[in-house]
Amino acid sequence: MIIRYMKRNWLDLIIGGFVMVLFYNVLHGLITKDFPLSDFILLITSIFLLFIIGFFVNRFQKGKTVCFVDKDFKTHRKGVIFTLGISSHLPTSPQMKVINAFKPELLGLITTGEIETHRQVADNIVSSLNLKVDNYKKKEVDPTNIKEIKESVSHILEWMKKRFSNNEIVVDITGGTAVMSCGAFEAAKEYGVDIQYIFSDYDYEKNKVKPDTQKALIVHSQRVK
Repeated sequence: MIIRYMKRNWLDLIIGGFVMVLFYNVLHGLITKDFPLSDFILLITSIFLLFIIGFFVNRFQKGKTVCFVDKDFKTHRKGVIFTLGISSHLPTSPQMKVINAFKPELLGLITTGEIETHRQVADNIVSSLNLKVDNYKKKEVDPTNIKEIKESVSHILEWMKKRFSNNEIVVDITGGTAVMSCGAFEAAKEYGVDIQYIFSDYDYEKNKVKPDTQKALIVHSQRVK
């Protein structure tokens, strides 16, 4: 955990350490009455530049978050992470639609103990696709614990990113509980990986989803760190 944090925040740590050294020198100079004017000017300049850079980087990153509809699943993915619900293993489910469209090499399955006990959703997906152990990871989570869900998705993302780039991976939040979707969304956003939600046209007269109308709503967000 510490190593992963340092890998993500190494630049912040270096800059923070540099500013703290300057601050210490200025403070020490004030105490000893040997005021280091050059260090003081450098400290003020550094803080000002960090503020300006942070302001513009924040605006730039916010501008990079875009949404679009991938109607025909043309954005091919080699790794897909799913939040699973009680019917995600059925042939007509959005999850199986995505799997059949992408034929991903790696799968991440975020499920719960209750779903697996009563419906064996993840196991049925693995069995129907004849997946090898090296081609998927299953995580059973507490559907009310957003921190655990985020950490589980992050763990799978680390695994996938050893083989694929960010644009080859997507986190699908269609299934599962709202909390599962939120946790998966937060992890994907932190890693700069696309998020997708599958929606369909609805036949209100027949009170059911129209067949073969599934589309992917993609949220693309540049990695913050």
